[in-house]
Amino acid sequence: MRMKRLLPLCLAMVMALSLTACGGKTPATGSASTTSTTSTGAASSAPTSTKPADSAPVLTRGDQVSEDIKADDGTVVVTIRYTPISISYPENAAVEKTIQKDLDKMVADFLQSARNYEEEAKTYYKEYLQNDGQSKDFTPYVCSLDSNPARQDTGVVSALFASYAFTGGAHGGLVTFARNYDAKTGNVLTMKDLGEGVSTLAIDNVVKFVDAIQNDGDAFFYDKVKADDESVQSMLETGCFYLSKDGLVLIDGQYLLQPYAAGIVEFTTSYDDLKGKLKEEYALTGGSTSCVGSGSIYTLDKDGKLVSIKTDYDPAVLDDGERSTNTAQDGTDGSVSASN
Repeated sequence: MRMKRLLPLCLAMVMALSLTACGGKTPATGSASTTSTTSTGAASSAPTSTKPADSAPVLTRGDQVSEDIKADDGTVVVTIRYTPISISYPENAAVEKTIQKDLDKMVADFLQSARNYEEEAKTYYKEYLQNDGQSKDFTPYVCSLDSNPARQDTGVVSALFASYAFTGGAHGGLVTFARNYDAKTGNVLTMKDLGEGVSTLAIDNVVKFVDAIQNDGDAFFYDKVKADDESVQSMLETGCFYLSKDGLVLIDGQYLLQPYAAGIVEFTTSYDDLKGKLKEEYALTGGSTSCVGSGSIYTLDKDGKLVSIKTDYDPAVLDDGERSTNTAQDGTDGSVSASN
């Protein structure tokens, strides 16, 4: 029963995060205790940032913070972990303030959602003890939020987030989502803001890759898709895409087009392919149109034939630098040059 509830709970948390511009309450501290810890896994052990041009904004991922909610006997019933992200933009203090306020609210809304598990987790723990469970063997709920810069320059600031929730069962659930800002105004960018024809091209690439992969021996999607499918169109929502160093990336989350075992999939439409559609103020040049998923990077050759290579790049893992699948694909640094 708990596993059936897991996905809706994760989605509800992400909905709260992705709609932060709509307002929300300041989270209560409850009975939690908070300590600053060194990050592990996908999180950084120290504040990190990439180094764009001196006049460009800089996103920095901070140290991971941990917070435990305990039952009356001191047993931890909920573990909360999050990695804050900050922006520095001396060239435009007003934009820095606007973006930082939104980033802070992302974390605040996450904490509010995570702390809402307190009563449920305590009830679950009591039931566990009543069924002869031992407190030392109890597995607490886990809620975590990781963050990472995806792109940062004088045109666009994009931040990527990974939200994980475990509330019992065989495994937890992970949702990745993004926030994109106009670096000149600080406004959150929607798909429509990017330019006419951008969404159509991006969705067409999703359909092409899914079709090609399903026809290949590596098939891992549920089935082929159509451009107007609700699941496909959902990737155009504000929290489900971001601008990387390679192009426009659509996030295909767990259970959307593929089963849990296939993980999170990303579809990238390169800046070169977006030329003439993506607004010039957001455009770069270069990149690679690709699909990353299930341990492989897929591209299509000039004849539309699927080409795949194995990779360690995992869309669900947030590393220390700006996002680029080119690094995993050809050994380069994945850099692209800004358009004039």
